[in-house]
Amino acid sequence: MRKEMNATSGMFLRVKDGENRIRVVTEPLKIWKSFDKATKTAKVYVTEAGAAKDPEAKPRWMMYVINRDGNQLQVAEFGTQVMNQFLDIATSTEGFENVDALMFDFILIKKGQLMETEYTLQASRKETALTEEERIMLVKAKSIQEILQNDKAVVDGGDMSVPF
Repeated sequence: MRKEMNATSGMFLRVKDGENRIRVVTEPLKIWKSFDKATKTAKVYVTEAGAAKDPEAKPRWMMYVINRDGNQLQVAEFGTQVMNQFLDIATSTEGFENVDALMFDFILIKKGQLMETEYTLQASRKETALTEEERIMLVKAKSIQEILQNDKAVVDGGDMSVPF
C-alpha cells in the first residue's frame, strides 16, 4: 500500500550506516546549499547566480529514489562525492544514457560519521523492472521543483534560513 508522503512519513532519504539499496527514478536536479553551524541553519539556492552570492554554498543534487528498505519513494540529496560515483558508473563501458534506461538498483555504502563519512556506490548485478505500484508512486509524487518552491530554506536572493 502506498503511503502519503510528508515530512513525518520519511519524505527524504536518510542514509544509514552500511548498505542502502536505492533505485534512482528521476534525473538529478542541481542545487547549492550552505550551512551555518553557529546558528544551525541552512540556505538552499536553486540557481547558480543565487549561489554565487554565498561563498559557502556547495553544489548538491536532488532526485527521487525508491528506498528498497521499506519500498518508499523518497527525495535523496547527494553531494559531489556520491554524484561523481554515479557519473563514473554512467560513463563506464557498461554505463547508461539516462535514468529511464536504468534496470538496476544501486547499493550506497556509508561508513564513518560527520566530516569523516565516506560513501561508496555500486551498481547492483540484478536487473529488475519497476513495479506498477512504484510507477504509480512516482506519477503521483510532487516534482522536486514543487517541493523546493515550498521549502523555507530556498532563498535565491533573499536572506531566509531554516534550522537543519
